[in-house]
Amino acid sequence: MPRPRRAERRPARAIHPATNGAEDSPAELIAGLWPGVLPQGGFRSNDHVDYTLQERGCLGEIRETPCVFVLGPVVVRRYDPRMGRVHAYIDGFNLYYAIKRWKGLKWLDVRAFAREFLDPADALGHVYYFTAMVHPTPRDPDKAKRQAVYVNALKSLSNVTVVMGNYAIVRRTCRVCGKRYAVYEEKTTDVSIGLRMLQDALEDRCEHLMLISADGDQAGTLKTIHGLGRHLLTVVLPPRTSNKEFARFARHGLCRIKRGSKRHVARSQLPDPVRHGALILHRPIAWT
Repeated sequence: MPRPRRAERRPARAIHPATNGAEDSPAELIAGLWPGVLPQGGFRSNDHVDYTLQERGCLGEIRETPCVFVLGPVVVRRYDPRMGRVHAYIDGFNLYYAIKRWKGLKWLDVRAFAREFLDPADALGHVYYFTAMVHPTPRDPDKAKRQAVYVNALKSLSNVTVVMGNYAIVRRTCRVCGKRYAVYEEKTTDVSIGLRMLQDALEDRCEHLMLISADGDQAGTLKTIHGLGRHLLTVVLPPRTSNKEFARFARHGLCRIKRGSKRHVARSQLPDPVRHGALILHRPIAWT
């Protein structure tokens, strides 16, 4: 028995309310809505316009899925409307040491902090917070306990994932006396941030990726994602930090730069206490 012939696959069409149901191609449609913008100018960060993408499936059925035009060459890309457009990736230690000197501001709500840098049309999806458990020292035996309380408080927030790295013992030699000594160095955080960003970009889990860090080790990650031509990139520099490489990227249009301030941190504090399951978590006394 011969196999049934597959229905002819028709090109996708985009429909937007402003066109009264016109069935133009995506390029013709966007050119009609923004004359002169296509293809050289691209879109600004707030030029997100939602469409319904209609296409005929292999069995002849009509499927309708949301899509959006994003920065760069005109790209029609599906996305799940339940998924936020902006994902944030926070280098926990980089941010902590930037605000460490400010009394009473280390009880930070990372989700609220990321929202401080959204454009009006943006919606925050997922926030990834990367850190590693510190080790107690004779000078500060309680710092691991304080960090554990804070990490549990962050886990109580919806759409926030805490990604834990680890510390490794590194042997060093004193330049003055030649004595050998051991120090702890944080490992895997940079790699984890880069891999998470690349995975979200390649799988089109968001339209806009926000890196909150001044660590230039992520320069390669930003270049790779920019080369995909489908995503917006924003780098938020923690307060009192800078990065010449990221500034150069911004001048060449690879990403946008925003700067955090004490005002942003002060407006983004967690409540005290925080309830996480059966736990009631209070801000550490040393952080008040």
